[in-house]
Amino acid sequence: MNQAVVMAAGQFLGFEICKALLEEGYEVVGLDDICEENRGLIEQKWLEVGRNANFSAGTMDEREVCLTKPTFIFLPIFDYYFHHDVYFQRLQQIQHNVSQWSLPPKNEFIFILPTQMLYERNERVEDVKEVLQKMKTWMEEKRYKITDYYVPTVYGPYQPEVFLFHQLLKKNLHSEPSNIEFMDDPSDAIYVQDAAVSIIQHVLSGKKEEKGPFLLSSGEKNRWKNIIHKITSYTNQYLLKEERKYPLTVKQIPISQQTPLEEGLERQAVCIQNYLK
Repeated sequence: MNQAVVMAAGQFLGFEICKALLEEGYEVVGLDDICEENRGLIEQKWLEVGRNANFSAGTMDEREVCLTKPTFIFLPIFDYYFHHDVYFQRLQQIQHNVSQWSLPPKNEFIFILPTQMLYERNERVEDVKEVLQKMKTWMEEKRYKITDYYVPTVYGPYQPEVFLFHQLLKKNLHSEPSNIEFMDDPSDAIYVQDAAVSIIQHVLSGKKEEKGPFLLSSGEKNRWKNIIHKITSYTNQYLLKEERKYPLTVKQIPISQQTPLEEGLERQAVCIQNYLK
């Protein structure tokens, strides 16, 4: 049976990557940090996939991962980036721990990165880039393959509160809010399950042999803005945020499935409501 390891496996995008791999028949080792703050949420997610005999959970400090076949190792830096204060310090530790694993040759590391890293220039981006470069240097020395996937705004159940969709749905607006800060990329928006399935299908299809890095695209113009209009009529202050132009070196790939906007937002709203109970 094919194997895969997923870091940040209990987080927003990482969890969907696990589910997409399980659907493809992979044996998945999901690793994440569990603390009192996130214990209930992560354990709830583990229950969702726990009946699948092909899934096993561990911590990010795991040092005894033994893989017998060439393996995909997924690093959803997307999830770390939006929790910079909590998770950034873990990146260097991840590199150290992975170096202790029993890994066969010809492994492939799949980085899933936020599109903000393509165009923003700030301390957060530079810090993450510095650590990633060290990680990739080590991987290249070991002759492991590295593939980068960039994703724009991702929404759906368990979307972090730093995103605008979550904040607007949570407020259930009746009047215009003030002082909302958000970290969305307004250039595009993709439902989280669609993003995960599309990445996994692209990885497994062999199309990734084309020269990357790759950028996931919904293929729909103004999709992020259209979603804002679906959630609230108070849009002016949010739509001022400009769309970004990505480097020509990044190859856009279309998502392989598209969940209807209303359905995706409804699932996210139900998740928020259940979590607040």
